[in-house]
Amino acid sequence: LSLSLSMCVCVCVHLKRYLDSREDGPLIVSHIYLLLGCAAPVILSRMPVLPEGYETAGRIGLSLSGMISLGIGDSFASIVGISFGRRLFPPIPGTKKSFEGMLAGFLSMTIFGTLSTYLGVQMIQSKGPTCIPIGLYKCVRMHFVPALLSAVLEVTTDQLDNLFLPLFYYTLILYTIYRDLVEA
Repeated sequence: LSLSLSMCVCVCVHLKRYLDSREDGPLIVSHIYLLLGCAAPVILSRMPVLPEGYETAGRIGLSLSGMISLGIGDSFASIVGISFGRRLFPPIPGTKKSFEGMLAGFLSMTIFGTLSTYLGVQMIQSKGPTCIPIGLYKCVRMHFVPALLSAVLEVTTDQLDNLFLPLFYYTLILYTIYRDLVEA
């Protein structure tokens, strides 16, 4: 019992170092939201019926949307914003978000999302013709607008965005896939 109590205290002290002013109360939910935000797109990516030509690329883009928006975009935005951020957006209580951080988040999500989708399809295709090839341009289109709108949403919100930001990005990728289908 004393071992588990000391472990709880140790974990609690460690987690409290990474809290900001938006987190209050006895339950630390931002870490739970972070895990759910990364896991939900992976679970949801198996559900939609994707149009022919987007089955493989779409599933890769959708399933990675949590890692792209949180693990890549949010991290790059934070690192660049703290290190190089000069032009701050109008103050949102408890945050100091900069244009440079938003730009870094947007670019990192676009680049990583595009490359991971494109290279993932190329890897699967190299093992046999099990999927329809998708060009680099379509991969860029799949991630460009979702990354831009997610970066803007991340800057303008004062909520804990670890849960809804990946789902927002996921929804925008799904919309982009079906928009391309209608335009074709």
